Amino acid sequence: MANWAIHAAGVSNGTITNQEGRIPNLREGDRVLFFKRADGDVVFVRQGMVGQVSSSTNKETGRDEVVQAVLADGDLLEPARVLSDFTYSLERVKKFDRPQFHFRNRIIKLTDNDCTTLVLGRIFWSRTGFGFFINSLPVERLLVFVQRVANIDAGVLLRRADYSVLWPLLRDSMLAEYVDAHFLVNEIAQLAERLRDTGVNYEQLRIGIAGTNMS
Repeated sequence: MANWAIHAAGVSNGTITNQEGRIPNLREGDRVLFFKRADGDVVFVRQGMVGQVSSSTNKETGRDEVVQAVLADGDLLEPARVLSDFTYSLERVKKFDRPQFHFRNRIIKLTDNDCTTLVLGRIFWSRTGFGFFINSLPVERLLVFVQRVANIDAGVLLRRADYSVLWPLLRDSMLAEYVDAHFLVNEIAQLAERLRDTGVNYEQLRIGIAGTNMS
């Protein structure tokens, strides 16, 4: 059983035909998610399945091709699933700044994971967190992170992305480089304010890192 996302505007009376272009290899019992386009986004509104499929032989290729498929409506997706909410949760999406690019055709094949994610409205939190923040890093910090991952486990960069490993590494790196630094700077600023009227030249103060010559 395969999974398909089908643009609802291309469905007439519950039927889709090849009049507007070739139909992929749909099969009876395949899962379908119907979507609409609105305000530059893609909205998944209903799930269903493929019913009766009609095929004919292409005279040029000699292959059987689907010419018509009857689509059975199932349940409404409530609330409707907005693609931009699932940008980093779908395996299909690679252009994170334009996720709708991947749904520009009227019929799109989905992986089992992507179909289940949309039906259940289940955000892939580790991939979402990783995708959102990794795409926000300055290039130099991104290179530092990649080098850190390579030092810890070079295989992670070669295998299929394991976000249960990558996300904690990125999260810890960001906590150390940004969040912890923010709290440190905030404490320094408060200390400077307390010393302002004491006569101590706080501009000459330095903070040292224990066990090092760094300050």
